[in-house]
Amino acid sequence: MNKLLEYYEPYTNYMKVGIVGSRRYQNKLKVKNFIYELKKRFNDNLIIVSGGQKEGADGFAKKYSLELNVKSYRSILSLPMLKPMAVTT
Repeated sequence: MNKLLEYYEPYTNYMKVGIVGSRRYQNKLKVKNFIYELKKRFNDNLIIVSGGQKEGADGFAKKYSLELNVKSYRSILSLPMLKPMAVTT
């Protein structure tokens, strides 16, 4: 059990926020400002998760996460804490 705790521990202090939406979503400024405000509040303890589409809300989430130097992942299953881990007892 300790190996599981050691594996997940680095990610327990992060605020994880999902930004997903239509591919037709066009309000870039709203997404950018939202990520900016989250970055101000949580500093480096922030992870943005999006669906991975290149267009619309998901694309803006990825673009502005990179621009604002915020950790981001393409989908919730990409988060390191959710990847399968082999545990031996």
